[in-house]
Amino acid sequence: MGNGRFFGGGVLVAQGSTLNDGSLSVYTLGARGRMHLLRTMVLLRLQVPLHHPGDSFTEALRVIVATHPAGLPVNLDGEIRTQTPVVFTVNPGAVRVLAPRPAEA
Repeated sequence: MGNGRFFGGGVLVAQGSTLNDGSLSVYTLGARGRMHLLRTMVLLRLQVPLHHPGDSFTEALRVIVATHPAGLPVNLDGEIRTQTPVVFTVNPGAVRVLAPRPAEA
């Protein structure tokens, strides 16, 4: 889940998403064996769109992640920061970025 096209430094998961579209992109993988999961990770790294039965993609303003059992760790940007259940939301326009004007050619 994220708010852009890429995950983990270049893995394409949401081809049409942008950082400012105001929604979360949620991509879930269906059941896979270990070898198929490895193949999937390679294809994602090569930015090949996936169309595997059981996979799903959706966009939302609010996502609730619940597990059975509850209390499983949640990895946020490489760190365990909370546990399930957890609610993710988007706050469009919450961050403003100042950048220099492009250099003239």
